[in-house]
Amino acid sequence: MVPDQTHGKPRTPHDVHPPSRSGELDNRLRRFIYRPDLLAERYVRRGDCVLDVGCGPGFFTREFVKAVGDGGEVIAADLQEEMLGLLRSKLEPEGLMPRIRTHRCRPDSIGLSPDLNGTVNVAFALFVVHEVPDPARLFREISTLLAPGGIFFYSEPPVLVPGKEFSDTLAMAEEAGLRLEERSWYFVNRAAVLRKE
Repeated sequence: MVPDQTHGKPRTPHDVHPPSRSGELDNRLRRFIYRPDLLAERYVRRGDCVLDVGCGPGFFTREFVKAVGDGGEVIAADLQEEMLGLLRSKLEPEGLMPRIRTHRCRPDSIGLSPDLNGTVNVAFALFVVHEVPDPARLFREISTLLAPGGIFFYSEPPVLVPGKEFSDTLAMAEEAGLRLEERSWYFVNRAAVLRKE
């Protein structure tokens, strides 16, 4: 277990990452290792509506926003208002906030408006599903939000999420109507690409 610098309590691998340690999520080394620009280039198109679930301080969000262009939008969703505040403070000076809709999730749900159902072209859940109390519900919500043919990119760190757990959650995603297209490694992390039926 890792000490939580916010409350001094031990953290388990499935606890939510605290804002006090957000520097671990957005730094030069991670940008070099994970290349969020290349991830965005591969899956995001100009004009897309993109959902970034568990966006944290905006490490991946920044590149998704650049990729959608002026005609697109990124929904940056996170459980913690402090993380959304960090995202705004970083991306506002870069002039990117007009293309971003920040949304605070509920503890048990993404909680986006039903008006968005069927409008999301690409959804990402990067290193976050292991923190969610009900992954099956999360996948059902993502499936509902995705447009027909929409892509869901899902990745988890193998240190925190063993292979069987990852396979079990992928089965939940498929039960939610997301067809597995590719299972691979995203650098050193387990990853999968699924498509809305």
